[in-house]
Amino acid sequence: MKNKRGLSAIIASVLLVLLVFVVGAIVWTTYKNLVDTNLNKAESCLDTFGKIEIVGRYTCSDFTTNQFQFSIEKKDIEVDEIIVSLNSRSGSKTISLTNESTNITGLRIYPNIFGIVMPGKNSAITYVLNLTAVNFLSGPDEISVVPVVGGEQCEAIDTLTEIDTCVIPGPDDSEEEGEGSE
Repeated sequence: MKNKRGLSAIIASVLLVLLVFVVGAIVWTTYKNLVDTNLNKAESCLDTFGKIEIVGRYTCSDFTTNQFQFSIEKKDIEVDEIIVSLNSRSGSKTISLTNESTNITGLRIYPNIFGIVMPGKNSAITYVLNLTAVNFLSGPDEISVVPVVGGEQCEAIDTLTEIDTCVIPGPDDSEEEGEGSE
């Protein structure tokens, strides 16, 4: 009888140790998958840093015509989408730029192209937004760009808060030289 009690205690201890290992393996597997998923997302987003930028010298507001011009440069990087976020005291506007040509109310590619796409690799595009068409009462105080990689939205990788004023030619303005009259 004494031997059976000792054997039961040993079996119970072995079962407890096995149970601890099984639970530990389940927790580790779950944790590892969660970490790997987040790490892959972070690596994808980290790769975009410095490769999509707002070109400050081509980003400005024209309060006379109530237009806002901004330029986005994309270097050697593949992204699904670029989200442009405009913020002002009077509201905010989000614009999604993709590789597919789309019409976006009030937005055109400078000087007068209405099929909106994001810049290709190693290129830049300047866009002009009619602020009245999107119910902005004033020009944006801030513009940010947010890449989307592998279906995952990253954090804003470039933000511009100092926006100059400028004169933006309208879509019907042409740069013809005037002919002198005699």
